[in-house]
Amino acid sequence: MPILCRFDFFQWYTGHVPSSVLTATSIRTLLVSLIGVFLLVGQAAPGQADETSEVRSGILVEEAVLEPAKKGENARLHFKITNLSTENVILQNVRATVAKSVEVQMILDEEGYKRVESLHILREEILNLQSSHIRIEFIDLLEDLEPNSKIEFELVFNKFETFAIADVHSGHDR
Repeated sequence: MPILCRFDFFQWYTGHVPSSVLTATSIRTLLVSLIGVFLLVGQAAPGQADETSEVRSGILVEEAVLEPAKKGENARLHFKITNLSTENVILQNVRATVAKSVEVQMILDEEGYKRVESLHILREEILNLQSSHIRIEFIDLLEDLEPNSKIEFELVFNKFETFAIADVHSGHDR
């Protein structure tokens, strides 16, 4: 393998690199490998969605916020979800240990929000659950949701499951 004895950006960019210098293909391969490692390491822990974004199986969860609420009440989960994959996915369930159940709800008629069994998210679709006709409702909380706490939740899709973390605070505290 040739060693890098001199580096000229123009030569690297145009691909005209002497054989005594590390080739542009080798450098590109190294850069792609490093990016891949960083992406894999970034998926090692659940996403803290309000502070950072997290990609899992082509799903990006961002800005996840749970409204503060008391034990026994309901709380709404807001977040933005982006399907970065080349396939449509189906959100089949949302789970959280802080509530007896979690429902995906949608406005289906003039009566307001109704529970739906699944939610289809098209490839490359961005779904903003902060301002849409779809919402996620934590039903009958098992504990108080105190401001500034973090709550983990699980999104169950047709082919995979992923976790994210929501910050607890009211919309005007953001």
